[in-house]
Order: sequence, then C-alpha cells, then structure tokens
Amino acid sequence: MRFLNVVHAATVRRLHRDRSGLALLETALIMPIVVVFVMMLADLGLFAYGHTSASHAVAEGARCGIVGGDDAAVTERVGEGAAFADITDLEISSRAGVKSGDDFTVSGTFRHNWLTPFMDDLTSLDYDASATMRLETNQISLTACPVAGEVPEQSGQSGGSSQSGGSSQSGGSSQS
Repeated sequence: MRFLNVVHAATVRRLHRDRSGLALLETALIMPIVVVFVMMLADLGLFAYGHTSASHAVAEGARCGIVGGDDAAVTERVGEGAAFADITDLEISSRAGVKSGDDFTVSGTFRHNWLTPFMDDLTSLDYDASATMRLETNQISLTACPVAGEVPEQSGQSGGSSQSGGSSQSGGSSQS
C-alpha cells in the first residue's frame, strides 16, 4: 500500500510541475470567443455605417427629386448611396397635383446583412430612413440627376459668364 502512495505522490508532483501544454489549451479555449466577439464588433460597425449611408442615400434621392429628377433617377440615386444595406422597400411621394414649394418625401426600408454566422438566425435587422425636402419645381425634366458639385446646363443661357471688366481699386492716402 505504501508503494501506491509513493507512486501517486510522485505522479501528482510531476503533473503539478509540468505545465507545458497549459498555455496552448487556454488559447484554444478562449480563441473562438475572441474571434466571435471581434466579428460582432465589426458587424455593429458595419450596421452603423449602413444605417448612416441609408439615411444619406434617401436624402440624395430626395435632393434628386426636388430638382426635377424622375422616379427612376431617384431610385438609382438611392441605390448608389446605400452601402452595406439592401433596399427592401422604397417609396417616392407622388408629384401629381403638387406645386413648387410642396414637400417631396423619399423613404425606404433597408436590411442589414450580418457577417457573423449565427447573428442572421437571431433576428433580421430592418431599419427605415426617410427624407423630406421642398420641391423646387413641379416639372419632371431630368432623367439623370446631377452629381454633387455639378451644375446642370440649362437651355436658353449663353455659355459665357458675365463679369464686369473693370477692376476697382481702393484709393489710399499717403502718409508723409
């Protein structure tokens, strides 16, 4: 019996001192949790970016509509601006019977596509974005909306700019 106690005590001491695989085991247990956490943080960041870009996209669509863009141009403008989000429903207010100064609304429902594998099963995230602006014209005249910073050409205007040729100089007093 004494022999078993000695063998048992020696085995326990040897196992207590030998920790060579413990760090690898701890890393293997923790790494999946860390990877999922990082993926969830990336998903939340992409969701916030998608929500912001969807809000900006409907504002760009409304801006396109108030200057006379047709519904296809408004839809195209919204589609270009919605990054990391799928448009599931887009509503463009009707221009029938409206006049300059009336409200024009573009609203849409967007769906966020999750990167983390199990997040898609938990819930689908749909969010709404809407923008309302005042109509500048009640005529639908543009099939493509101007890009930001671009001034659309209008018919009936001359190509040159009218600036006065003279320059004004301020008269100064001389000090003696």
